[in-house]
Amino acid sequence: MNQQMLQEQMRLAAEAPDRAMKAAWVAFEQARSAFLVEEYTTEEGEAERRHSDRSVLFELYDAAFAESASYWDYKDSKDKATAEGSDADHEMRWDSLVFAWM
Repeated sequence: MNQQMLQEQMRLAAEAPDRAMKAAWVAFEQARSAFLVEEYTTEEGEAERRHSDRSVLFELYDAAFAESASYWDYKDSKDKATAEGSDADHEMRWDSLVFAWM
């Protein structure tokens, strides 16, 4: 039983809609940590290397930000549809309100 629950949790985590967003932010954080540890000198060629490393960081940040925006657009639209409900939901709410006063 415990093994089945663990497998189900792992399956849900693997299929989670925010998985790509989290992976993008992890990639950015790993690259950022590596950049912070890296030492750059004033020798020839180091400025270009630092510039290219920073460019990679900005690209990873932009990708993670875009992935986050995509996820939250999906999540917000799903929440909005749930909150708005269907015509049948509205009719049931109205009937509940009307019949509660009778």
